[in-house]
Amino acid sequence: MPICTSCTTPVPYLYTLYETAYNLRLERCPKCHAFADPYVEHDPFILVLDLILLKRDVFRHLIYNRGSEPRRLADGSRAEAPKPEAAPIADEVRNGDYCLRVFLKPRPGGAGPLV
Repeated sequence: MPICTSCTTPVPYLYTLYETAYNLRLERCPKCHAFADPYVEHDPFILVLDLILLKRDVFRHLIYNRGSEPRRLADGSRAEAPKPEAAPIADEVRNGDYCLRVFLKPRPGGAGPLV
């Protein structure tokens, strides 16, 4: 099972592949809410540079996540993404097949929510 390269939490999938091979979406970690493994999209040259710089995340990517299977959606169906636990949904606007969700995040200076 693949892991999040930031916090080492197990995740079911690292990314979702849609109808074409170049249409993919990275999955978010349920614990830290960062991308589970951003190195999925990086070129091998970037991986080598990060290995030289001894970045911990690239080692986790190569040891645990290299070659893991993606979630595939080939027939146009949509899978429900896991909802983040800590980010409350403030507003949801539906327009046809598209859904816009606005998450409230505190501003660094404490001046109110950042939308």
